[in-house]
Amino acid sequence: MQPNPLPGRRSIRLPDFDYSQGGAYFVTICTRGKSCIFGYVKNAQMNLNHPGKIAEQCLLETPDHIPNSEIFESIVMPNHIHAIVLLHEIEDDEKTGKACHAPTGGVFGKPKPRSISTIVGSYKSAVTKMINLQLPDLYKNVWQRGFFERVIRDEKELRAIVDYIKSNPANWEKDENYFL
Repeated sequence: MQPNPLPGRRSIRLPDFDYSQGGAYFVTICTRGKSCIFGYVKNAQMNLNHPGKIAEQCLLETPDHIPNSEIFESIVMPNHIHAIVLLHEIEDDEKTGKACHAPTGGVFGKPKPRSISTIVGSYKSAVTKMINLQLPDLYKNVWQRGFFERVIRDEKELRAIVDYIKSNPANWEKDENYFL
């Protein structure tokens, strides 16, 4: 197990688990201060504003930049996103291909290519950059530090999470991330 590079910060990741291996991962990323910057929910429907459309576009384009990834199900909510990210196993000769890298995951400062941490870091960076290019100084810091993930263990759990994501707008007022 790698030592924690930031003393005082407790990792919520599974120790000794390889987050770049094939599998299904449920990811939640919240905005800084849980600010509702991506739109609003009305009549159980999510209505994306311009930053929300950027967040959705970048999420859906993830497989274009991370070849072994797939966004199985996702939603952009007013102050967070949920996504099921599928990582497909890579053949050895594919491992030399192009991938987006962000300074997260692996040994501190040395990201592990194609890991969930690298994918999330790249996504957060792309969304922030696009929002700041198109809407300068409106949202300098888009995201809270870190993210939440769960390794999806079986088909039953996958179906339950898909249902949760799809029903998120209808249950917005009960959501732990609900803030007006």
